[in-house]
Amino acid sequence: MGVDAASAFERYRAAVYGWAYRVLGDHHDALDVTQDVFVTWWRVHRENGAPAHPIGWLRTVTINRAINLFKTRGRVRSLEGEPVSDLAATGVDREVVAGALAGLPEMQRAVLFAKVYDGCTFAEVAEQLDVAVSTVKTHYVRGLQSVRRALGAAGVIAMEMG
Repeated sequence: MGVDAASAFERYRAAVYGWAYRVLGDHHDALDVTQDVFVTWWRVHRENGAPAHPIGWLRTVTINRAINLFKTRGRVRSLEGEPVSDLAATGVDREVVAGALAGLPEMQRAVLFAKVYDGCTFAEVAEQLDVAVSTVKTHYVRGLQSVRRALGAAGVIAMEMG
């Protein structure tokens, strides 16, 4: 069952903003990405209807838009060097994490965000992205390995991510 644009906005705006903020670390940039994502939702789905699993679509588009903004700027603006909340104990800042995520294929980014930041199970991610659980597991492992390599190359000790 599809979700119209107004319902999607009310239901998912906090999650969309949160995903964008986790990548960008800037309130205004996260608001811009959130607005862009919902305008895109309206344009793409006004004739075709909404996807069966809107959260998967919204997460993927949001992360891609935030990463694109990251790439356009060449760096992520951080607030007083504030670390990503989930990685605060490691001291890894947003620029390093966003750079590592920018190097991942779209599906790997979506799976890692769903697992690491949203705490979804493999089965939940598979349903949201409309793929097999085994596919999600493969993307998770490959994405995690790539992020660890990128963090290692940036001089950050590899860590467990879920």
